[in-house]
Amino acid sequence: YKSVGFGRISPKQVANLFHKIDEKDDELLAKPSFSRTSPFNIDGVDGLLTNIAKCCHPLPGDKLKGYISVGKGLIVHRADCQNLIELAKANEDRIIDVNWAEGKNVKLPFKITTVTLDKPGILSDITTILKDMAINIIELSAKPQKDGNARQTFTVELSGKSQLDKILQRLQSL
Repeated sequence: YKSVGFGRISPKQVANLFHKIDEKDDELLAKPSFSRTSPFNIDGVDGLLTNIAKCCHPLPGDKLKGYISVGKGLIVHRADCQNLIELAKANEDRIIDVNWAEGKNVKLPFKITTVTLDKPGILSDITTILKDMAINIIELSAKPQKDGNARQTFTVELSGKSQLDKILQRLQSL
């Protein structure tokens, strides 16, 4: 069943196991209608519906595993994700190896939250650091806290863990 789900075996090949198909019958067999570029390599299969786990937010360079979900395609987790480890206990047959596709320049969304002293210009200071590092900000929210601090949450596009480490190092200087 995994081979059909991953597209290694087509519906036509399955049907051929049961009876000989005429050329006319080829039109009746559904062909995958989606085409999605994925930053992942799953046993050499292309076009598989993949989603990135929101619990662990894997970044290029992280070791990966995939969970075959019902109706949502393959959910890609970091291999050390605690949610994946729990899922694997009950559904070991739904866990597969996933690798980063080679040669693809991948940028993935990642949420960063900072808590700083609430002072004029702090948001500008943070966005300047990100701009100077050529980091694209997809989403931003900032809220003052009752204790005199401010919480800023950014969703940025990152190309890997080393880039995240550099950002965090620069933000700690504020």
